[in-house]
Amino acid sequence: MAEPRKFGEVLDALGVQACLADDDLIVNAVVLCKIVEANGDVGFVMVRDEASTWMDDFLLVKLANREVDQQGLSHRSGEDDVE
Repeated sequence: MAEPRKFGEVLDALGVQACLADDDLIVNAVVLCKIVEANGDVGFVMVRDEASTWMDDFLLVKLANREVDQQGLSHRSGEDDVE
């Protein structure tokens, strides 16, 4: 059985970055992960910060869905923002 663990290093190794101003404050986070299990099965994991409510999670996932659907409207996720 898998045990909970912190995985900031995994996200770093995947190159996950966000464009944030010095005064931006991240107050909630939901991380969606596609995983491949040892037996080859593909799965999905969603993790959240300890302070998030179900409403925070719901809204963040809905906003992410909209971002994917609209591909880049007011997105600040990376390469398109780098000069």
